[in-house]
Amino acid sequence: MTQERAKSDERQSTVWRVTMQDPPKGKPCVGFYGVFTPPKPIPIPGQAKAIGVYGKGHSQWFRFLCELTDAKGETWVSCGQKNSWNSDDIHSWSYFNHDGWRYMEFPVPASAPGDNYREKSCYSWGSSDDGIVDLPLSLTKVIVEMRTDIVYVNEMLPVEDFAIELDDLVAVYDKPENMTDAPVKL
Repeated sequence: MTQERAKSDERQSTVWRVTMQDPPKGKPCVGFYGVFTPPKPIPIPGQAKAIGVYGKGHSQWFRFLCELTDAKGETWVSCGQKNSWNSDDIHSWSYFNHDGWRYMEFPVPASAPGDNYREKSCYSWGSSDDGIVDLPLSLTKVIVEMRTDIVYVNEMLPVEDFAIELDDLVAVYDKPENMTDAPVKL
């Protein structure tokens, strides 16, 4: 996969475009992944409820995933826990199952203060250690999953456009005080 910054007349901004070059033939159900690491982790202050991004898709069911790192170095990946039962993205919030630009938002992991109860937003997040979210979080990787074919009713159809575009990646908060260090101190 390749990445580039490209001008979008529709968004009137510069967007991030990811494209799969020379898609393999004869592997219709295989997910191919591109892992992109920012030059330095992107801090998410306080306690965000979700990550939001505008995504341009072509009904190709590609997917946008994230890796976060918490204050103690534990990694959190938005595609579930390896070798463990999880519900992954049951709502398809991270999928490009639409045409054109759409705002996409999915929850970030959280643990309740005090007893470290794993909040409902953790359902799709796998972790590398104790499963307790220690704030603050940082975005450390973006993962793009693409397939060469999609299931359409009862047949496999080839994907025609092997590119997605992303714009305006944001952290979303329930209330203004969650953007501060107050939740981190709990």
